[in-house]
Amino acid sequence: MGPSSNRAFVDPTRGTPARGSGGSGERAIATTIYYPTTIAPSEQNPEPRVATGPWPLIVFAHGYAIDAAAYAPLLEDLASGGYIVVAPDFPGNSTAYPGGAVRSDLLQQPGDMSFVITKLIEASQTPGLLSGAIDPNAVGSSGHSDGGVAAAASAYNTCCIDPRIKASVILTGGSFGFDGQWFPPGTPPVMFVHGTAD
Repeated sequence: MGPSSNRAFVDPTRGTPARGSGGSGERAIATTIYYPTTIAPSEQNPEPRVATGPWPLIVFAHGYAIDAAAYAPLLEDLASGGYIVVAPDFPGNSTAYPGGAVRSDLLQQPGDMSFVITKLIEASQTPGLLSGAIDPNAVGSSGHSDGGVAAAASAYNTCCIDPRIKASVILTGGSFGFDGQWFPPGTPPVMFVHGTAD
């Protein structure tokens, strides 16, 4: 298992839907950060230093009614290849939180992705584990299933485009739910991965 670090980021400007009990006026986003290092984590050093960067940043969106931890093997592999990989658990539909998932909250996920990108870039510009670790000009997005839809919207739909995203990989995603224009001129490169037995 490669090194990772857990953080919680709170966006006070947007709310969280009720999932069996009351919602919230803010969005608390539990986030796992995977990163390259020159030494393996150990019991004595569970968060070894990030290898000298800066590294490209990938924000990864999990699918509906699953959590980001389910993708750990993929995300650890990406990090070992020379990326900082951030995997938020979306407040509306990750199973990391109690209550039933709320699929309509998918519309909030591109905003969550942009918010987490901002927080990671800020962390790279201050002392701490990620100090100097992220190249703010090399940001990508990726996601699986409904997370692929959110990742696509974050880079290719006029509702939600984050201009910091320079490329995306969409894993069995679609294009539903977002009302803006898909793929306006000037959008960045994208790779779609689809299959008949997803």
